[in-house]
Amino acid sequence: MFRACFKCMEECGNSDVGEARTQVLRSLHKKNLEKRTRQSSFAQIFNNIVKPMGKTTKTIPAKDQNTEQLILNAARRVFTNKGFAAARMEDIAAEAGMNRALLHYYFRSKEKMFDMIFEENLQLFYGNFLAVLQQDVPFKDKIAMLVSTEIDTLLEHPEIPLFIVQEIARKPEQLKDKMKTIRIHRFVEEFGRQLTEETQRGNIRKVDPRQFFMSFMGMCIFPFIAKPMLKVVMQQKDSEFARLMEERKKEVTRTLLLSLEK
Repeated sequence: MFRACFKCMEECGNSDVGEARTQVLRSLHKKNLEKRTRQSSFAQIFNNIVKPMGKTTKTIPAKDQNTEQLILNAARRVFTNKGFAAARMEDIAAEAGMNRALLHYYFRSKEKMFDMIFEENLQLFYGNFLAVLQQDVPFKDKIAMLVSTEIDTLLEHPEIPLFIVQEIARKPEQLKDKMKTIRIHRFVEEFGRQLTEETQRGNIRKVDPRQFFMSFMGMCIFPFIAKPMLKVVMQQKDSEFARLMEERKKEVTRTLLLSLEK
């Protein structure tokens, strides 16, 4: 269209046709430049806003070990007080001082928490026994070490005996698998072997290892299981009970060693 106009102006003898052509071309160039600039700006905006949206990935914060242990401690208290069946995730969340969504982020179900706690409690309860028997000390000293180790553990975790007894009564089959993990059978076998050796050497009288083991466990554990009753009957506070258990280490050791004398 512009070429036809320029040709007409030349035929009419218009001397300004060259200048007109230049002005028109400049105008067209300016419009094309503005158009490309707008297109480029739009593309940049699109890349900065739309494309990142398609690439966005959800960032999940790493699980904190302190928070996980806080939950497990709270779950242990709830399971001990209510038992597995009656315990709810809401109860555990409330005991841990957090909302249920955060609790589910760490543990999807109470079964997972319970399995971890049950195995951990058994490990605390029996885990150090074998290490004591492997010490290079006289057998009678090992008896004193076993008693002291067990009572110290129970003073630090007094809820463990009742928790284990309740859950074994509820689901006894799970104890067999868990006991394999903590190697309690190796302890019982090693304890019986060392007891027999001491008998053969003439250091102690002959006793049934099973009877001796039950006496050891019963005298250490019973006060903690019966603690609520004992506190009422003997009118004791927690501090007095703890002091009594420290004294009990010597009493239990003395009683067990007397039972081995010839």
